Amino acid sequence: MGPAQLLDYDASKLKGLLLEEGSRTSHVAIVARALGIPVVGRVQDVVSRVNEFDAIIVDANHNQVLIHQDEAARIAFEESEGALEKQR
Repeated sequence: MGPAQLLDYDASKLKGLLLEEGSRTSHVAIVARALGIPVVGRVQDVVSRVNEFDAIIVDANHNQVLIHQDEAARIAFEESEGALEKQR
């Protein structure tokens, strides 16, 4: 995906971006972050591991992706994000 393709999506509905190829410094990642969309790059085989309605946590602050996580992981992520927001 290139930066122009990213702009075709409704940014209000796009909550995160996972890249199998490319890193946090790729053009599409830079544009995504400018739009406030968290990005994690070089996620090997993500397309084959994720189904259409899977809940995914994209933790760009820690460069982690959680697929098929449990409730405890979701709560821990939300608490971590809340703490980071307070620091900003």
